[in-house]
Amino acid sequence: MPKKLMTCIHLQPIESAIRAGGIAVAASGDWWGSGSTANVTFDCVLDRRAIERRFAPPAFVHWHEYDGRGAGHEAGFDCTQCGSLLVGGFKKYGGRRWPSG
Repeated sequence: MPKKLMTCIHLQPIESAIRAGGIAVAASGDWWGSGSTANVTFDCVLDRRAIERRFAPPAFVHWHEYDGRGAGHEAGFDCTQCGSLLVGGFKKYGGRRWPSG
């Protein structure tokens, strides 16, 4: 049985494909204290250009990067309409890339 999707409808196609690719969820919930629990972090580095070409997210879905080094790091998509986040690790720290290839 597939896992319930956590993100908003604008990010769900990306989330669904990442899950189908076997990428583990590293964290989920309201880690920014924004009140939104529609946030998910995957255990991978998201390939921004490949994802934008494949899914063509709406203009209000923005690329987001945070490099806090020891305080954490993330890079991914922020739906400014719904307040939902879908992120992975920061590219310069390495890790499995999605989509691969």
